Amino acid sequence: MRSLNGYPLSMASRRELLLVIGAVASMHAGAQSSVRRISMLLPGSQHTFGHLVDAFRSALRGLGYREGHDIVVEQHYLDGDFSRLPALAEEIVQKGPVVIVVSSTPVALAMKQATQTLPIVIANGGGLVESGLVGSLARPGGNVTGMSSLTEGLIQKQLSLLLDFAPTVRRIGVVRRIKDPVANTFQREAEEAAKKFGVKILPLMLGGADDLERLQRMIDEVRPDGLIVFPDPVLVAARERVVAVVTASKLPAIYPFREYTVSGGMISYGVNIGANYRQAATYVDRIMKGEKPGDLPIQQPTRFELVVNRRAVRRAGMAISPSLMIRIDELVE
Repeated sequence: MRSLNGYPLSMASRRELLLVIGAVASMHAGAQSSVRRISMLLPGSQHTFGHLVDAFRSALRGLGYREGHDIVVEQHYLDGDFSRLPALAEEIVQKGPVVIVVSSTPVALAMKQATQTLPIVIANGGGLVESGLVGSLARPGGNVTGMSSLTEGLIQKQLSLLLDFAPTVRRIGVVRRIKDPVANTFQREAEEAAKKFGVKILPLMLGGADDLERLQRMIDEVRPDGLIVFPDPVLVAARERVVAVVTASKLPAIYPFREYTVSGGMISYGVNIGANYRQAATYVDRIMKGEKPGDLPIQQPTRFELVVNRRAVRRAGMAISPSLMIRIDELVE
């Protein structure tokens, strides 16, 4: 007769013990199966995009979800290497998450190519209709929905602000990637706006983040006297290097997101991406409660923030006028 801690067990006791063990195991397996997987695919690294993941997870906690109990949030980072995108998208699909959260239009396009059934929430994108990601902003259709960070007129506003800060600028270089699917739209908008302001747009075309070492040479060759950095996931992921090159040029520059000014850039104007990620959590919540992504309208930004790095302005030998000071949403050092 077997024993437990030295005490003999009858056949009946053994059967009862086995039943208890089986019940506990069943409960544990049931608890494990009720935990739903949310996969995130980010263009950059944990260093460059981790604060956005934290904003998303914080919003989920605010909605009542507990990681490890109700959900698990898996994070996948491209580290700026978009050649890994197709394989990583397929890997995520194979795991069968309940929702996939992505950042940027190129990442969303690759993910949609990997699955037309799993729900995809884009936390930060632009040109969603033009790229074919969604049928319309009001009724996306398909399996993609989420947050847009770009609206018509944004580049014109950035150009106007750059001229407010540096009125003598006349030759404006636009830093963009050749293969960015929405950069051509941005450039057309910049060129139309330039006609109104009497300035000239000079494209500074990059193949990717590896081309950043060439950016200074392009600046020296083209000789702009001001810069606009276009919204682009590859450039955002490499923003510290972008800022370092632009700062070395000693030219006034405006960037699309506050992450650049926090990294030392002079001026940024655009949406708060962290707020987009928090809003994306509400869409994930609604999808997990049964709503279809194709029925959830793309949310467009209603608030833009002007962020200025005071130290970068001083370093460029510029000053902030009182009229500009009252328009600034945030000053960083």
